[in-house]
Amino acid sequence: MQIGETVRAVISGKARRFTVAEELGFASNRWSAGREQTRFDEVEAVKTDKGKYVLQRSYITMWQGEHCSYNYQLFDSIEDLVAALDPLDSLDRRLLDKLGKLDEVSEEI
Repeated sequence: MQIGETVRAVISGKARRFTVAEELGFASNRWSAGREQTRFDEVEAVKTDKGKYVLQRSYITMWQGEHCSYNYQLFDSIEDLVAALDPLDSLDRRLLDKLGKLDEVSEEI
């Protein structure tokens, strides 16, 4: 998603529209071990012009006959968005790192 882009999506079973005000972070596993993948996942966090936070999870395929999928979650705060991410998942962990929140969700032992 890009700043200024208006996105139409189904969020929590409702048709919604939001405008991206700020890109917070993006992570992808499109490249693995130096090779471009033909099926991969992406996760992106943005802030809307209304002050809400949106987390987009995408499954992308390059194969004819297969369909890409996009899932959106809406949050009132960045803390709620961060709480929805799994620090043990490699993509979520990369996004947490880009958000500068990795230390907040990692337990010190």
